Amino acid sequence: MLRFFLALWAAKLAAWIMKLRGQERNDWPGLLAVKLCPDFLARVRKPPLVITVTGTNGKGTTAALICNRLEAEGRTVSFNDWGANLSAGFALNLMRCVNPFNRSVKDVSVLEADERTLDVSMGQIRPNYILVTNLAKDSLRRNAHPEFIFDIVDRTFSILGGVTLPLY
Repeated sequence: MLRFFLALWAAKLAAWIMKLRGQERNDWPGLLAVKLCPDFLARVRKPPLVITVTGTNGKGTTAALICNRLEAEGRTVSFNDWGANLSAGFALNLMRCVNPFNRSVKDVSVLEADERTLDVSMGQIRPNYILVTNLAKDSLRRNAHPEFIFDIVDRTFSILGGVTLPLY
């Protein structure tokens, strides 16, 4: 537990320094948190609503639309609008959702998640909803075919069990 709080405080201090330097669009504080406490994503308190958006294309736009709608409803939202969609970005986003004592200060966290690493990170975060925009062929070296990515997404839902997949 001490390791977690040291990681949280170090990340918050790093984020504050980055803000003073005008470098808020940097997930380095989140990377620091994960390096100091490998299970940071599991330990940090989540807001009441965590929404993850993933897919090959359109996840940033979709996440931004969700975030804007929630803010228009008067909710406080944490969202990395520059696309920090791996563990360091998630750690930064969720760190912004808590105070130094790990108590929630935001209503919602909207996470844009890379579809390739979804099963690893979401098992620790356990979001309320996962929205999959699409699954398509991307770079041959990265995502050879949509079935490969579908298997990762399917495995994520198996790991999480009770997470909701909105269908439209």
